[in-house]
Amino acid sequence: MAKALAEAVAAYRSELPLYGFPKSCMEDAAKAAGIPFVREAFAHRAYHTDDAVAERVTEMAKSGKVKTIEGDSISLLPKTICFHADTPDVMGFLEKSMAALKRATFKSSDAQSDDLKRAPLAA
Repeated sequence: MAKALAEAVAAYRSELPLYGFPKSCMEDAAKAAGIPFVREAFAHRAYHTDDAVAERVTEMAKSGKVKTIEGDSISLLPKTICFHADTPDVMGFLEKSMAALKRATFKSSDAQSDDLKRAPLAA
């Protein structure tokens, strides 16, 4: 299915990116089809309080890493962070995450800092 989708996108408009989970079959299919792939992280997985989600979003944006439920840290280097609209209190997650990102200080050594400099946060 990933291959079919990537080939269809490539045939339609080769500069159109596919979004998906890092290191997935979708990423492999996009690469094979010669189209851009945008790694996406999911801010509200392993669901916690709004504040915990905001901290997680900020950490993903700064380091490109996310902590697993087991406490390990894995590298995703996401270019987008997804919030599912059907998540209860998704607006609370979004508002607190946006506020946390606006307060965060990003250094040039942060994994995602160059991308953040190019993409200002929307209000």
